[in-house]
Amino acid sequence: MLEGFDERSYASARRWKPGDDPYALYAFNQRESERIPSNRALRDTRHYRCTTLHYDADLPPTSIIITFHNEARSTLLRTIRSMYYSTQLYLSCILMRVRNRTWDFILFFLCIFFHTDSDCQLLTKLPKVTCLRNNKREGLIRSRVRGADAARAGVLTFLDSHCEVNKDWLPPLLQRIKQDPTRVVSPVIDIINMDTFAYVAASADLRGGFDWSLHFKWEQLSPEQRARRLDPTQPIKTPIIAGGLFVIDRSWFNHLGKYDTAMDIWGGENFEISFRVWQCGGSLEILPCSRVGHVFRKKHPYVFPEGNANTYIKNTRRTAEVWMDDFRLFYYSARPAARGKSYGDVRGRVELRKKLKCKSFKWYLDNVYPELKVPDDSDSRSGVVRQRQNCLESRRLEGQELPVLTLAPCIGTEGVAAINQQWLYTHGQQIRQQQHCLSLSTTFPASQVLLLPCNMADGKQRWQKSGTHLEHLVSRFCLDSEMALDGMDSSRMLVISPCELSAYTQRWEQQQQRSSPPKPVAGRWGRPTTSSTRNLPVRRGRAREIKFSKSEIKIKKSFFIIIVSLPPAALQRHWETSPACGAYPPPPGAAFDFSVMSYNILSQELLQDNAYLYRHCDPGVLPWEHRLPNLLAEIRQHGADILCLQEVQEDHYENQMKPALHALGYQCEYKKRTGSKPDGCAVIFNSSRLSLVSSNPIEFFRPGDALLNRDNVGLVVLLRPNDNDPSSSAACICIANTHLLYNPRRGDVKLAQLAILLAEVGRLSRLPDGSAGPVVLCGDFNSTPGSPLYRFLTTGSLDYRGLPISTVSGQENAPKGQRVLESPIWSRSLGINHRCQYEDEPTAEAHAGSPTGTTTRLCDCLSVCLSVTDRHTDRHTESVCLSTISPLNLLLLLTESPAAPSCPGGRGLRLLGRLSLVGRPELEEVNFLPNRHHSSDHLPLLARFRFGL
Repeated sequence: MLEGFDERSYASARRWKPGDDPYALYAFNQRESERIPSNRALRDTRHYRCTTLHYDADLPPTSIIITFHNEARSTLLRTIRSMYYSTQLYLSCILMRVRNRTWDFILFFLCIFFHTDSDCQLLTKLPKVTCLRNNKREGLIRSRVRGADAARAGVLTFLDSHCEVNKDWLPPLLQRIKQDPTRVVSPVIDIINMDTFAYVAASADLRGGFDWSLHFKWEQLSPEQRARRLDPTQPIKTPIIAGGLFVIDRSWFNHLGKYDTAMDIWGGENFEISFRVWQCGGSLEILPCSRVGHVFRKKHPYVFPEGNANTYIKNTRRTAEVWMDDFRLFYYSARPAARGKSYGDVRGRVELRKKLKCKSFKWYLDNVYPELKVPDDSDSRSGVVRQRQNCLESRRLEGQELPVLTLAPCIGTEGVAAINQQWLYTHGQQIRQQQHCLSLSTTFPASQVLLLPCNMADGKQRWQKSGTHLEHLVSRFCLDSEMALDGMDSSRMLVISPCELSAYTQRWEQQQQRSSPPKPVAGRWGRPTTSSTRNLPVRRGRAREIKFSKSEIKIKKSFFIIIVSLPPAALQRHWETSPACGAYPPPPGAAFDFSVMSYNILSQELLQDNAYLYRHCDPGVLPWEHRLPNLLAEIRQHGADILCLQEVQEDHYENQMKPALHALGYQCEYKKRTGSKPDGCAVIFNSSRLSLVSSNPIEFFRPGDALLNRDNVGLVVLLRPNDNDPSSSAACICIANTHLLYNPRRGDVKLAQLAILLAEVGRLSRLPDGSAGPVVLCGDFNSTPGSPLYRFLTTGSLDYRGLPISTVSGQENAPKGQRVLESPIWSRSLGINHRCQYEDEPTAEAHAGSPTGTTTRLCDCLSVCLSVTDRHTDRHTESVCLSTISPLNLLLLLTESPAAPSCPGGRGLRLLGRLSLVGRPELEEVNFLPNRHHSSDHLPLLARFRFGL
């Protein structure tokens, strides 16, 4: 394919050298990129129905235009090789079908870049490649226009220089252009990981969207839109394209005015061309049967002459002035930094719009993007934020760099307020004073409200007006002046508190005056406009909250064509191998490797009973009809040998989950909660690898016992690997699953329930020689890492004397005067001693002298824990632990103790690896849980073990 081109010589230049930072030159892992061959095979990520589609044999020829600056040769070669390979396969198929006919497809690469002449000369040795070099830094926009002018084919294909095209990517795009030349079509953009260069499929249910600051974002299709798409191969209409990868008819491109060449370098051009296409008679589509991977970077590998922020503002302001009519006022309110920034002369583009007889931006909103909320007239106003005779005020204190927010007597008369009491509520939902916005550092209740530099990417700066209250969008708490009404001036601070309609300290009156944007150079048709609000557009449709993604904002700083990173189809998690065990050889004799998943799948009835906890969710992700397929897909994707599920609703289990899991080769055991509660715990295992020895449901409920009158349960099963001698009891693995009481203030109940579970586990896992067999303990323990209950599980002992009852699980702090734990916690009538063993166990007498008030387990613990941060308080309030109890030394994966984790030889369980954990930043990026791809308010925990038989 590349005869005459010396790939080895070309790729050897500017290679990464050992000792150098592999990210320094290109802002991705250059070392990993150079390790991967230029012709690697990619997994076909299309829907299977795409393979059944047929395309015309006489598709129009296309010129493929690649523009780049400071690009790694390894990624550029993979871009080109993948296009040669994928396109050639399709051409071969066409030539086999169409006899006695010459194929006139032109595969034409036009590369424009700012490297040396030698780069250009080498690339022209590639078949069908023309290389043009700019004499000065022109940027993406003007370079693409130069490429389009030099192209020969009737269709233009614009691509980035760090892409890999997937199988049959081009025919679907060309087919749509042939059918209607006014279409502009884009592929689904898969993700090439910048660190590992793994190729990851992106969701096909996405389209482009934006907010009033002209910040691009990917958004999920609504349930109604998905319902209308009966065929998953159908094109998706999109209000805007990402801009880096698309195909357009050359004549249509020229007719529309190409690009706005007064824009600089990069950024905003996708808004300009998207508005222009829609408003001037065309359409934009994303084609699910065309897939192209793209390397998404987190920063630019070069600098912008005027700074990337100033360049982006200039380009988007040109777009707003020409195409958004009076709606551009909302752009200025959402992006105040654009006020006063120079954006050049737009009269030529205004005349182009007039010549093409393009529609208004209101038509675009009504017909193309009705989902974009147009703010109320009252949504962007300036003035004071008043509470009785006091007003919000910024104040600078000596020795402090940032101003502080306080409450002070209102100053001023007749609507003219003091400068430090003037606030602007923007369309971006910020409460702003000059360059500082009301913000939070944490989202605990009673957290202080701060004044921090305004940052559109920071969700902690988002507030919404809810009647007389100002509600913080992330924490869902309200601005409260209770702590600002007393004390010295320096200690009067504003805080957030749970919203209460009757709390007068949370009631705010906004005495406002509309803030007008600067007078623009020209209006809709080149005429000067005024700041009059009489003709402002009115609010349409149903209000919805605009979500921002941190990863999207960060990626907006990176170059090459695509403005932001495409959100992946799911949270990105990877396997982490155990460094201590990785070096250990397999145990002597047979070994059995297996994987375990622990997952609280969220009972639908509990979800509906606690709907207020899920106000942040898109309503379409909450019905069971949406959640069940996602949950089954997760189980199928991970393919664990053993599943320990919590909050499994009985009717869903019997009628849907059990049959579906049986079809996947699983056998199921289930224990419903005591009484009328509809959910319970399930242990599910791969019947081709494991056989059931016994199933043992556990009731924590004890009639007449005030401590144990709860409905929580456990389930313990013994499993034997199928390849082992059925007579060997030593070859059994004990699997325990439970869901302890949630109540944060009843740590005594949790410890008592845990004692019952451990006593049963000790009894059931006891081997004939008296030793403890291997145990995997799973469940939702409703405790946090570092809590006393967690330490008890992982260290084997807990001195609970004098411990406040609510601190056991770590879910909340103990208020003054709270009851403390006393010894013993549970009644002796349970028959369970302080070592969580039944009194008749052989070791009970040996440890009779242990101190009162200490709970101890005999076995050590290997722990793999995940805590999910609460979306409201920033605290760890949900914890799911997956632990192994076996005759092993202590191994903790989440603690950094002086002693290195050990992984001894011999029999027992060894941890081979676990699925990586996630934190609050990753959860913020997907709008927390549940969401479109993760259908529980928990995430599954997975670990791999080796069982020495």
